[in-house]
Amino acid sequence: MRLVVEDLEFKAWLLLGVFRSDVDAELAPAEKYYRQRLYMWHELSQHGPAVKRILVYEMSAGKAGRLREVTSVLGPGSFNTVPWSEDLVQVRRYIEEYGFPRGRGVKARWKGTWVFHPGAMALLRPIVAHVPSSRRKSEWPAVTGYLILKLDWAYVRDRLIPDTLDRLFARGPLGRAYTLDFVLDGDRFIRYGPAGVSDTEESYITPPALSYLRSRLDETDASLPATTPDQSAALMFSQQEVLNPIRQQIGAVQRIWAQRITDSVEV
Repeated sequence: MRLVVEDLEFKAWLLLGVFRSDVDAELAPAEKYYRQRLYMWHELSQHGPAVKRILVYEMSAGKAGRLREVTSVLGPGSFNTVPWSEDLVQVRRYIEEYGFPRGRGVKARWKGTWVFHPGAMALLRPIVAHVPSSRRKSEWPAVTGYLILKLDWAYVRDRLIPDTLDRLFARGPLGRAYTLDFVLDGDRFIRYGPAGVSDTEESYITPPALSYLRSRLDETDASLPATTPDQSAALMFSQQEVLNPIRQQIGAVQRIWAQRITDSVEV
């Protein structure tokens, strides 16, 4: 269980690190920069499709900003203006009500702070650059917009997590013995269990590799165990309570500060 948690959290930290904030590097040309970042994610994680969309919200002084999307990320593409989709409404509301205004000078810590919206499966952080402004701390970079990574929950659920379980549980004499339930807000909603297991198999020296498959759980499902689990672990970066105004307005969000490996990291 400890290795499962470490593996999944490593992939999350890898994603945040690959798309970390580089002052001024994101501005020109932005589409090339983000294509390079996504290519790095593909190569390092082997789970490139976990990132479904790359969006950049460009703030404008005195008028509404525009949302742009990087297309054809692994080859020649474009940087097109797109409308806000319904599944990103809460992200837009968060930026407008709680986000940094354009031109706000920010410390190094805040340029590397990500906010995760579970309902939208979206990660976002400010984009900053050294641009002229009337801010008090002129040496601090100023906010020019937001980077939004839309994640593909179906891929994470059906490919990324099972891949981790296959690698850690699918071999060895006890590999076939485990079933794992994932819990959200106290409710078990997905079960991962080994597929293709035969009760007649008796080869415990070199048992065949297994593959973990997921199934949807219902609290009324008779297959739910009545006893407590043998082991459990939290898949969280922070145990801090989310502020009530944010929880009530847009659902729970979680702030994560990620910097280069040589820098300090605070969660």
